[in-house]
This record gives sequence, C-alpha cells and structure tokens, in this order.
Amino acid sequence: MNKRKKFLGQYLIVGMFLSFLVMSLIGGFTTQIFKSVKYNNEIASLKKEIKNTEKEIKALKESKKSLDDDKYVEDIARNRLKMVKPDEIIYVDINRGSN
Repeated sequence: MNKRKKFLGQYLIVGMFLSFLVMSLIGGFTTQIFKSVKYNNEIASLKKEIKNTEKEIKALKESKKSLDDDKYVEDIARNRLKMVKPDEIIYVDINRGSN
C-alpha cells in the first residue's frame, strides 16, 4: 500500500505539471491569436490610408498640371490679382458701380 501511495503522489505531481504546461501553451496561443488579429486590422487600416494618400497625390499632381498651364496662370493674374499685360489699355466703366 505504501508503494501505491508513492506512485499516486508521483502521478499527481506529473499530472499537475502537465496540466500547467497545457494551460500555459493554450494561454500563449490565445495571446498570439489576439495579437495576430490586432496586427492584421492595423495592416488593413494602413493599406487603406496608403490608398487614400495615393489618391490625394494623384489629385495634387493633376492640379499641379493645371498650374503649369499658361492660360490658367494668366487667368489667375488677370482676375484675382488684377494684373495686365504691358502696353495693354484698360477701360474702367464708371457707371458700372452706380447701379
């Protein structure tokens, strides 16, 4: 009987060790799965941000092309800045403001 108690104690200790080992492994796998999901969501968010930034860059490049156009620059200079070409005669309608 004494030998049986000794074996039972050893089995109990080995069983506790194995269950602790299994629980540790399950906890580690669970943590890794949550981290993986978190990182995948972050990657998807960053890819979406990159796509939006690329669209913005494309729009800015197209607006830059219009800024390089001479007609556009001339239109801005004439209408917004009230500039004129050299030797150009300007007529001012004095009746226009009194209506």
